[in-house]
Amino acid sequence: MLLTFSCVFFSCSLEEDDEPEVLTVAFAKVDNPGGRSKFHLILDDDKRLYTAETGDLVFPDLGYPQDGKRVFVSYNVLEPASANEIKLKNLLYVPISSIATENSSGRNDRHQLEMLYVGADYLNVLLSNVLPVSDSNSDVLLVEKGYEEATNSLYFDLIYSNGGETGYGSTMIPVCFDLSSLKEVYQNQNEVNLVISTYEKDGENPKLYTGKYKWQ
Repeated sequence: MLLTFSCVFFSCSLEEDDEPEVLTVAFAKVDNPGGRSKFHLILDDDKRLYTAETGDLVFPDLGYPQDGKRVFVSYNVLEPASANEIKLKNLLYVPISSIATENSSGRNDRHQLEMLYVGADYLNVLLSNVLPVSDSNSDVLLVEKGYEEATNSLYFDLIYSNGGETGYGSTMIPVCFDLSSLKEVYQNQNEVNLVISTYEKDGENPKLYTGKYKWQ
């Protein structure tokens, strides 16, 4: 399977006659040096979006989104689309993790994989039916398993640990893995193939996803 990127979600309404609201979701970086209530988001393809509206979204005690932070957002595109203005619906700060060399959790629990794709210098991951990392001992790891020179392929295990809890949660966990260290390791080339194995909720055997990380 290729690394997947699903960019449209549906939001349900309490009104029976209302059509489901179509939302775009994305990983992005906050561009907000002035700490303002309206700011820019920079997508992984360098496209800039301006948060012209924030709807009912409130930034209480933590203040407005911090400049340079990695986030996972959902939004509606405002007309005209060429203006790159959006109505922000939700924003979550995303932890940036490094590539691991071992499974420190000792576990490999099932999850539902919603998104998995390379963007900029990150492997972007969105898991669902999991327990929130902040409220448990759960964790998400990207463990390097080895390199195959003949195919220029790096092998990884994408591991979710529920921390020993039972059952499945209803939470979505966005996480980004920083791939930039690979540039130095493989400095004589400008790309490497990624082969990622992960155990999902609907199968007994791991699924394989393939993609490519390219740099200048």
